[in-house]
Amino acid sequence: MIAAALQIALKPLPIPPHVAMFLFGVGSGAAMIPYSVIKEVNPDSVKGSATGGINFVVFAITAFLGPVYAKHVGKGIGNSMNLHLHFQKGAFFWIVCCAAAVIVTFFVRETGPAAHAPAGAKQ
Repeated sequence: MIAAALQIALKPLPIPPHVAMFLFGVGSGAAMIPYSVIKEVNPDSVKGSATGGINFVVFAITAFLGPVYAKHVGKGIGNSMNLHLHFQKGAFFWIVCCAAAVIVTFFVRETGPAAHAPAGAKQ
């Protein structure tokens, strides 16, 4: 998603915008990973509640980021005479958010069979 967003914002390569946007959309499918993890780590009796919980977290983060985006990026749209620069600024906000998400993934613990296997054991 970061590479596609950089392509959309800066156009360093001769890739058409619709191709970059398609790749960005395909990359955004990674947002479904938390739902898979939630269903994997919870017992059957609470999977529905756990899915509702992760849904709440997703929408809470969206509700939090909306005003942050509006304060730092959105307020300038009416005053900006250079819409291209404003678009780039908006794209960089989301690039930073994607980069933060990548960093956070390093702190997610393993939940599958590898988490329970003895060290050095083959799967």
